[in-house]
Amino acid sequence: MPADADLSPVVETLAADSAPLARAAVGMLAADRDEATAERRDAQRRREDLADEAAALRAERARVATEADHDRGPQRAQTRPADRAGRAGVPLFACCDFADHLDTADRAGLEAALEAAGLLDAWVSPGGLADQDALDAFAVPAGAVPDGPRLSAALVPAPAPDSGLDAATVAGVLDRLALGSLHPADGVGTDGRFRLGVLAGRYAKEHAEYIGAAARAERRRRELARIDAELERLAGERQAAIAAEAAAAERLAALDRLVEGLPPTDALAAGLRELDRETGAVRAAEDSLEQVRRAARADSERLRQAEAERDAAARAAGVVAVAERLEAVSEAL
Repeated sequence: MPADADLSPVVETLAADSAPLARAAVGMLAADRDEATAERRDAQRRREDLADEAAALRAERARVATEADHDRGPQRAQTRPADRAGRAGVPLFACCDFADHLDTADRAGLEAALEAAGLLDAWVSPGGLADQDALDAFAVPAGAVPDGPRLSAALVPAPAPDSGLDAATVAGVLDRLALGSLHPADGVGTDGRFRLGVLAGRYAKEHAEYIGAAARAERRRRELARIDAELERLAGERQAAIAAEAAAAERLAALDRLVEGLPPTDALAAGLRELDRETGAVRAAEDSLEQVRRAARADSERLRQAEAERDAAARAAGVVAVAERLEAVSEAL
């Protein structure tokens, strides 16, 4: 800094605002602060979304764990919207079980055929009656009994005591369907094929899920395990989101501490004031010295002029010639 620099503007600025360093730091760190704020907001939103997903899964788990046995069936078709609560009877899958001689593949194929045909969750009412006004589908023991193997050879009646059904009603339904995909009558096969009048088709699944209490219990176990695994995954992701939110918050706090930790400029302003005063004193001393120098130069000039005038007067009076002769005599002696 030049010795003659004017520090008064700087001093005035610091005196008017004691925190310009903090304000400058806030400006320089604005991008970092915006980034940390966005990270914290995103982590918080993610944490809340994961909490909502987990709450929904816990509700689903509670439903699966407590649902009635006859409700553990496939998703009903939208063409069967009737409320079944309190109605006597149960769906077909809940009032029968597989015969012991069927292996896993046959059980899966037979259930697939019944599900594809729309028979698996058809309602079986006591006495085999159907509600003509209900928006639903019913399996009724009516019509001719087909020749040859029938579904009753693969499924056995197993109505729960509280269903209101007897084994005869369930057997009457099973006897109306042929067993075997090549049978000309309405029926189902263990290969997943079915025929109902002019409608025929095939479906496949890896294992039975609904027919038989054991299959429904196993399906429920798998469903609960799936939900538990999903809940564990969500818990891990939620912990990660919480950690990310905390890290972003700590980053913001660190930025705040950095700004708050900057030294105040009061001491700097005082030092600059003292430097300004000392600079002024030096400047005044330099001015005084320059005045002395100018006076000395003027005195020297006056002395030189006086000596010149003296020498000129001496020459005019012959003093110089006498002095020269005296000097020559002095040298001769």
